[in-house]
Amino acid sequence: QGCKDTINQQLTVNGSFPVASFAVNNPTTLCANDSVRITNNSTVIPGVITKVEIWWDNLGAPSVVFTDDNPFLGRIYSHRYPNFQSPLTKTYQIKFRAYSGGVCMREVTQNITVNAAPKVQFNAIPNICFDAPPYQITQASEIGNVPGAGVFSGSGVSAAGVFNPAAVGAGTYTISYLYTSTTGGCKDSLTRTIKVWERAIADFTVTTEPFCERQPITFTSTASTTEGALTQWVWNFANGAGVFTTTSAAALTRTYATYGTYNVKLNVVTSNGCVSADKIIPVVVKPLARPAFSFPAVSCLPNANVQFTNLSTVPNAAASSLTYVWDFGDPPSGTVNTSTAVDPSHVYVNLGPYNVKLTATTSDGCIHDTTIVLNTIHPQPIASFTTDAIDVCIGAPFLFTSTSDPADGTIQSYSWDLADGATRTLGSFSYTYADTGTYTVSHFIINSFG
Repeated sequence: QGCKDTINQQLTVNGSFPVASFAVNNPTTLCANDSVRITNNSTVIPGVITKVEIWWDNLGAPSVVFTDDNPFLGRIYSHRYPNFQSPLTKTYQIKFRAYSGGVCMREVTQNITVNAAPKVQFNAIPNICFDAPPYQITQASEIGNVPGAGVFSGSGVSAAGVFNPAAVGAGTYTISYLYTSTTGGCKDSLTRTIKVWERAIADFTVTTEPFCERQPITFTSTASTTEGALTQWVWNFANGAGVFTTTSAAALTRTYATYGTYNVKLNVVTSNGCVSADKIIPVVVKPLARPAFSFPAVSCLPNANVQFTNLSTVPNAAASSLTYVWDFGDPPSGTVNTSTAVDPSHVYVNLGPYNVKLTATTSDGCIHDTTIVLNTIHPQPIASFTTDAIDVCIGAPFLFTSTSDPADGTIQSYSWDLADGATRTLGSFSYTYADTGTYTVSHFIINSFG
């Protein structure tokens, strides 16, 4: 009787079957440690690509599929295969399926070759001293046996891995090691840091001038370090004794036998084994005066007036530049026991001996002295004589006999004054006066010391 029923259903009319297509990006340089990238080139006319499915390892893992429900032309897909170092290459088959609607589908497969990736190992680099020679870095290597070559880069390092600390100075620097395989140009890299220790600073002071030959000079280290601790002080005093090494900063004393300029050098070593630059200080050692003097070979009492002749000299200067202090070794003489004259004299009232000291000071302030024993003062001889009578008749002779004492040495000469104009030089003689009267006879002698 005219009964009706209606049903509505939406039907989709797809376009044509799509053209499934993809391109492998950089197909000759695919590496195991990097993603493989493909570009969707699938098309359909008329209609649109509605879904893409990708089997990255169609033969090895056919159940593993990637699905994209919103594909578009030119979209890039990436996949990273397991990293490997052996064999040198592996082949994978990629299956790419493109859909237009739910039933119109086409697929395409393509084999790709993935190259083994190198595996870099880079162990810690030991710290290094600033003064160390260039250091060959050996801590980096490729451990997967993948053929290729590695290069270093960074501050102070050559491509071959020679690090020069002097080229960069103290501090911490990053060193990179990049290894590139021969097949496919696959790369792996690691970085490490290296610390260049700061150099210690060598320095020292020298005792206050003047520096004089044959007199002690004190050297005191003022060296310092900011890296570790100082463990050695290496001195060279330029005195021909070579290097002198100590393990403390204690002051050292040296005496130079001759005047001149000595380039004294110090370097120090830290607990890290780092050596400082040399610290050199020229020490100008001034000459001492050469004090010397003479005096007469014989001086006689009483009141022996000894004249001293100054014979002092000084290298590289005139003797007139010297100043003097004399000590005549005769304290009982009081204030006249010393003198600052160049050629003084001094009166001695006793035999001695006397320790006469002459101190000479140069214009640089170097002081030197010498002492000579004065033992050339001789006692005064004692003149005396006898006669056989004290009065006689005119015409009768007197017999004169010297009984003098030379006191030191022997009698060298006799002298007589007979008070009437006559003289004699004998030790004993007779003499007759021509006139009467009283005569005062004088007699003196000279001994062998004059």
